[in-house]
Order: sequence, then structure tokens, then C-alpha cells
Amino acid sequence: MALGLEVDEALQCLGMKQLELIIPTHIHLDHGGGIGRLVGRFPKAKVVLHSTGVRHMADPSRLIQSTRLSFGDDFEKMWGPILAVPRIG
Repeated sequence: MALGLEVDEALQCLGMKQLELIIPTHIHLDHGGGIGRLVGRFPKAKVVLHSTGVRHMADPSRLIQSTRLSFGDDFEKMWGPILAVPRIG
């Protein structure tokens, strides 16, 4: 099981049915890597990012590339996929 699933399980245990905001402090795997998954689970949540992080979440290819360099090509087995966050507005 990917470690990213632990967040989903924790939110379910807490009874979280809605998130208003997702505010990552930075766009590395540990904070930005799961934003796309959270948006998929909470599509009404607003993602608040620094302006330089917006392009990386809309196209996470650089984050994926650096994650592969650090953790190997099979990083998704441990961490789960890094998904793009659709740009709105």
C-alpha cells in the first residue's frame, strides 16, 4: 500500500467529508505530491499555492522527474502517484 493512502484513511477516521482549503507549504513530494489526490477526493476544496508553485502542480513533470531521481522509477509503489491539479481561472 502506498503511504499516501494513510492520509485518506486518517481523513475517513476523522469523518472528514469536506475540505475547504488545501494549503501546501512547498511543492516537494512530502507536501505537494499528494495535492492532486486530495483534490480528487475533495473536488470543491480550493488549493492555495505560492505563484511559483501553480505551474508545477498543473504540470508536475519536474516533481515526478526529481522524485524518480531520489526514489527510483518505482516510487509510486511507496508514495503513490503524483497527479496534476487542474488550473481554474
